[in-house]
Formats: sequence, C-alpha cells, structure tokens
Amino acid sequence: MTDKTTNWKIGTLNVKGINKNEKFDDMLDWIDQERLDITIITETKLHPSNAFHNFTSKNKKYISYWTIDLIHTKGSGVGIIINKNTLGKHVYTHSDIPGRLLQVRLKFKGKITITITGVYGPADKSDKKTRNAIIGHIKNCVKNEQNCYHIIAGDLNEDPDNHPTHMIIDTILGIGLFKLTTNDTSTWSNSNGTERQLDHIFVSEGLAAGNYTTDIINLHQKIDTDHHAVTTSFNAINILASQTRAKRKLRNKANHTEEILDLKHCSEEVWEYFKETLDENFVDPFEGDCTHDVDYTYENIIDQMIKAARNTLRWKHTNQGRLQKYTKTETTIHKARKLVGKYKKAYLSQESSGTQFELIKKLSNLLPNVPWLNNHNLNSVDFYLHFKQTWDTEKQRL
Repeated sequence: MTDKTTNWKIGTLNVKGINKNEKFDDMLDWIDQERLDITIITETKLHPSNAFHNFTSKNKKYISYWTIDLIHTKGSGVGIIINKNTLGKHVYTHSDIPGRLLQVRLKFKGKITITITGVYGPADKSDKKTRNAIIGHIKNCVKNEQNCYHIIAGDLNEDPDNHPTHMIIDTILGIGLFKLTTNDTSTWSNSNGTERQLDHIFVSEGLAAGNYTTDIINLHQKIDTDHHAVTTSFNAINILASQTRAKRKLRNKANHTEEILDLKHCSEEVWEYFKETLDENFVDPFEGDCTHDVDYTYENIIDQMIKAARNTLRWKHTNQGRLQKYTKTETTIHKARKLVGKYKKAYLSQESSGTQFELIKKLSNLLPNVPWLNNHNLNSVDFYLHFKQTWDTEKQRL
C-alpha cells in the first residue's frame, strides 16, 4: 500500500452548467491540475448521455457518473468523477435521485465500504419535496456501520451561519459525519456583495482522524461560475490498513493448504493404472550393489511409489471450498454488469440497433426472467431509461 493509494484529494464545485464544450474542457483541466481523486460537480444542466460521451472522448484518467432531472434540466445535475488509477477499480454500484443526489459505492479488501454522495440542494426553500427526498436518501443509505465510511459533498444551498434552517446539514451532522469546511469562509457571492457558504464537504470521523487540509479556491478567471471550489486532502491509511491484514490472512490460508488424495474420484480404473505404472517403472533397490542401509532403501521405495501416485492418482487441495473466490450469483452479477456496460456504451455512442439487440439478447439468456425488452423503440431514450431502471431493480434483487 503506497501513499499514492492512501492520500486522497476531494473537490466539489457548482459549475453553473457545463453544456458548452469549452467550459467542459476547463472543468476537466482543473480536475487534472488539482490531481483530484474524487470530484463532485453540481448544477451541471447536462444530460447524462452527453456528459458520458464528452467525458469518455476527452480523457482516460477518470471514470464518471451523472444524473439529471429531465423535467428541470436548467436547475439540476450532479456528477461524480473518480480517478481511475487510485479509486476507480473499487467502484461497484451507484444510485441517484434524478438531478439532485448521486451516490457511488466503493468496496475495498477487508470488507471496507466507502460511499461517495454528491448533493445539489434546492435553492427554493419552499421545495420541501426535493429536500425531504435528499434527507430520506441520506438517512437510509448513510449509516454508521462497522467498516463503512462516508463522504458527502456538493452545493447544499444551506449556510449554517446565515440561513435560519439547514435541515440537510443537520441530518448529515446528526448521523455523525464531520464537516471539513469552517463556518467563516464563503463559497458563493453575487454582484451585490452577498456572500454565503453553500458548498460543503463532510466525511466520517474515521476518515478525518488524521491531518487534513481544506482550501477554498476562486476559479472565476478559469471557469464561469459564481461559486468557489472546495478541496480537501487527507490520508486514509488508518482505515485501509485492514486491507493488508486481509491479504496476509489470504496468504496464510494458502500457506496452510496441502494436497491430499481425492479418494472420491480415484476409481478402480485409476487404481489399476497406478499399479501398472508402478510395476513398469519400479527399480528394485536390492538388485546389484546391496551396500545401502535399510533407511536409504526404504526412502527409495517410498519415492518411487509417490512418483507413480503423483502421475496417476487424483489429488485435491485442502480448504478448497473456503478459498473459492466467487459464488454462482456473484459470477452472474459480474457477467451481467459487463453486458450492461457494453450496452450502455453501444447506446451512448449510437451503434447500430443490431449490435444493441445482440447485447440485450445475451442479457436475456443470462437472466431470462427479467423483462429487458419493452414497448419503446430499441434506440430511443425511453427504452434506455426503462433499461436502466430494470437493471437497477434486478441488481437490488440479486
């Protein structure tokens, strides 16, 4: 385990829309320059399919996840961008409240789970429905459990010093997360000189146990937005150290395994073949020079028998069942996830309907009881959204 994999840098920024290619590129340049491992982008105003296409065509260092409220695209949108080399390989699932909340879960060895939640709170204080949906998701999915750690960041549209109510912040703090931004710094301002701290980063206390550094960065000259970026850096070695213990435990298991005869699969034919091989290749140690002592002669006979047994009989490793890596369900999920990823890529890159149908057909063969097909045209947005909902439901069931 190296500093590269345990030193994490997180950033969040309200971009006020990234539909223009030039602004999208400016955002990617900032992420790259800051060397961020996790970036939460809010108010993207960008359809996920467009975001995915722009993102994958312009970089290979990061992976990204996006959500938008299709009814209110101008005032919504959250993206989570993750460094592929440091954390990308640990991502295993994600969920969202369209346009308002996006959550990505990461799994590490040692049964450690880390959730990253990006939040874009409603600016309209009368929008109780959206606020309650965000709070409900946080209460249900962000819990203090053993080996489970959380990162929540974004534009909450709540200032603990200047707003009379800040229910989302209160909910996060009530769960036990730690706020990494101090209350006396602003992250948003307008032309009238009004300043507020609306952008925040919260982490589980386990992640903030060591030293951390938080900065407020003015990006107005680089990116057209009225918000400042918030970044924080810390070392996660204290929670990821159990990965090393898990690897050591696995090595110890391997070191304590041994080969034994697999009697269940040693049939009469196998035993007969062993006898014939031993008869053909056995060298009598008493022939010729008989000056060897009893111990040498005994070892010689045993060696010849073991050689014949190794070449003819059936053997197995002890603890084979416990060392099996994946269950049948896990294998099915892995295969399905690869097919789903291929289909999404085929749709977003507008490959032929025939190619998309073949991938859907393979999914139907793998999971035959799932209604992958619907009444919408195969290459339509409605079909794609229905497909995503079907896959999310099936993942929960599995």
